[in-house]
Amino acid sequence: MTELPSILRQIVATKHQEVAQLHQQDLPPVSSQPRHRRFLNALSPVGVIAEVKRASPSRGIIRPVFDPVAIARSFQKGGAVALSVLTDQRYFMGHPDYIPQIRAMCHLPILRKEFIIDTLQLDETVRLGADAVLLIAGILSDEQLHHLHAHAHTLGLDALVEVHTAEELDRVLRMPGVDLIGINNRDLHTFSVDLSVTLTLRPRIPAGIKVVAESGYRDPHDIQALHDHAVDAVLIGESLADDQVSRVLLPA
Repeated sequence: MTELPSILRQIVATKHQEVAQLHQQDLPPVSSQPRHRRFLNALSPVGVIAEVKRASPSRGIIRPVFDPVAIARSFQKGGAVALSVLTDQRYFMGHPDYIPQIRAMCHLPILRKEFIIDTLQLDETVRLGADAVLLIAGILSDEQLHHLHAHAHTLGLDALVEVHTAEELDRVLRMPGVDLIGINNRDLHTFSVDLSVTLTLRPRIPAGIKVVAESGYRDPHDIQALHDHAVDAVLIGESLADDQVSRVLLPA
């Protein structure tokens, strides 16, 4: 792992504080349970995972008027195959409660978009009703990544393991049981976006592992390149702030 940039250090430090609070709570045990809305099985070339996102550190407030359930329902109606829901409160203005609220009104599988550093957060993810969880290779050691990935699968959660560089991808590919990899075009050190990252790393991923492209996609021309490179799904957040999912889908 390379040294984290300042904003990521702040976020991870906040997560350690939140995890410490979780450890102080008297929480009921969580056991494995079948996910009736399997996130992995919903992905089909190139399905849109639409993100319910109010704000980000790089852009500030994206949606001044924010109704997470209404947004999720509009994405579902527009043709999304799954939903990504931000639950970080301090930096992204999300909330864990958005997941059960959305789940009650939408039938799509839900990915919890969070900075996961501890198994208690995975237990919490199950209690909230999410079907999948994000694990960011860039903020986790090999030991942490292996442990969290195994625990997620034990709980019945699909784990989207996110990489940005060839070095991170090599680390992830050495892990047993990896079946879902996200390639983030956004450099978390600089926040710059380069769509060629996905096209460069995709050929290095073996058959049998599903691939999700993340960040920077805005129109059907971008999506066509993902079709050509056998990408299974695309996660879109900020560019869907004011438009339906159908805006970026390729014509049938």
